[in-house]
Amino acid sequence: MTPAVLAAHYGLGAIFPVIPVDARPIWSHPGPGHLPTQHEGGRYLLTLRWCSATPADERALNALTRAAQQAPEQPLDPGDLPTFAATLPDGVRLIALRQTALLGPWRSRPGALTS
Repeated sequence: MTPAVLAAHYGLGAIFPVIPVDARPIWSHPGPGHLPTQHEGGRYLLTLRWCSATPADERALNALTRAAQQAPEQPLDPGDLPTFAATLPDGVRLIALRQTALLGPWRSRPGALTS
């Protein structure tokens, strides 16, 4: 099954594409330069985010989707994250994201051009 690309935000106006790879709200993010961690106090989803200087065009969305298809099996073992993160293509990063940051499908995000 092809994972759905969703629109998300940090509350600052910028909307970016993501794919949750572990939808259990058990993750947290210790800060820039570190991978998300799993623990009892975590409240976030483990998510793949497109974060590149290049726009989120069709090629970027495909890279994000392929990366999500390569995610370790559920339930995800936090010990697998460094190896998985090392295989991610340029522009794709693992982040911990609050569930309320998800806006819905990428193609119908706020501000999307419709044809």
